[in-house]
Amino acid sequence: MRKRTKGIFFLMIVVCLTTVTKAIAQKTKTPQQIMASIYTAYDSLPSLSFDVKYKYTSDTLKGDFTNESMQGSYTMSGKKSLYNIGHIQFMQNDSFYIAVYNDEKFILITDPHTTSAESSLPLHTFMDSILHSYASHYTISNKRINDTTNSISFTRIDSAAQFDEFTITYLNKKRAFLQSISYSFKKAEWFEDSSAIAQTGKVIQQQVNRRQNLTIDFFNYRVDKFSKKLYDESNYVWFDNGTWRPADKYKEYKIYYSRADAARK
Repeated sequence: MRKRTKGIFFLMIVVCLTTVTKAIAQKTKTPQQIMASIYTAYDSLPSLSFDVKYKYTSDTLKGDFTNESMQGSYTMSGKKSLYNIGHIQFMQNDSFYIAVYNDEKFILITDPHTTSAESSLPLHTFMDSILHSYASHYTISNKRINDTTNSISFTRIDSAAQFDEFTITYLNKKRAFLQSISYSFKKAEWFEDSSAIAQTGKVIQQQVNRRQNLTIDFFNYRVDKFSKKLYDESNYVWFDNGTWRPADKYKEYKIYYSRADAARK
């Protein structure tokens, strides 16, 4: 009787351990599942706004160090979006994608580029290509950074990888909004070896692989309600006798039309 009791007790332990193991396995999401939850976060709200900051740096080479930054903001409502990066504005509605280049003073009108809010996100194409086309060329690791933030890191393992490292940081809450996207890669640059010139009298070029880094920070998420007028193409251009003309605010701007239909729909 005692042996039988021990056997049942051992079986219960095995069953419990198996159940716990399965539960842990179920909680561990694949990178594809994580990205799906991130994209869903942006598509789940009728409207969403947030700010972004692009930061670019490079390694020092002969005293030359690059450190640049640029800010922007996004507003999304389903397939409609409005965002700016530096001096460039972008607007998409159901019929048009309009880019306003304020420094160059021209407006580009094309077909809509995206079909949902998440597809308007910065580096969306890069994230998808790494996840679906290049995943086998990276070591992928998931990491819990703190109580609110997790990350997925892709580290190069062969020459087919696009970047040396690519990291996505996101909230581990109900809505997994992005916190940052960063990647680094090496760029070959050539410079004259001054010591070789002094010794040989010849100009000798040497190659250095300079590390480039780009980080996009996402912050100040908010649910803003805007009028539908915000996504109206008439804010930028209007159609007159078969010709697109700029709105009064952009009256000095040139218009470039590159839609597939070659005329207004």
